[in-house]
Amino acid sequence: YTDGQFSDVSSEWFSNSVRQAYEIGLMFGNSPNTFNPAGNIDNAAVIAIAARLHSTYKSDDENFDSGSSNWYEPYMNYAINNGICDSNINPNDISTRGFFVGILGNAIDDSILKQKNIIDNGALSDVSGWYSNAVYTFYRAGILCGNDKYGTFAPDSPITRAEVAAIVIRLVKPTERVETVLVARPTSTY
Repeated sequence: YTDGQFSDVSSEWFSNSVRQAYEIGLMFGNSPNTFNPAGNIDNAAVIAIAARLHSTYKSDDENFDSGSSNWYEPYMNYAINNGICDSNINPNDISTRGFFVGILGNAIDDSILKQKNIIDNGALSDVSGWYSNAVYTFYRAGILCGNDKYGTFAPDSPITRAEVAAIVIRLVKPTERVETVLVARPTSTY
């Protein structure tokens, strides 16, 4: 990676994460000279990232080049065979934040994530789906910090490519993890 390689990545909050994710082969540009940081990511790309992470942590040296007509097919097969996801996923759907974190949580062993933050169960008012355990684990490890001072996760919102880069780098590089102290959400007085 060279400075200026992606014309849409310069000195924004995500620039270092994009560079690192590119250098270690977890993410690539959407063209030779653009990254599209505000763009969405589809489920196929999420599965590909999760499969690469799982293969790296398990040291199984999986070769994802299959010559298949669908670039994502070897990643999907690997993910299904390794319990990362099931076959009911539409690879072309835009990924949500909940789906992304849930799939990453399935791809790695929680034991590699040391607690950095104290986040009580139930502290995240918008987290209650199948992905909940992974979300809480990632908050506690400093991989996630939320969208506001209350730690709002917004699980049903699409996740951007910039957010994906930041999350995967915090996942694989503990020195990039963040400290988070959540503020209690005010209760209604009605």
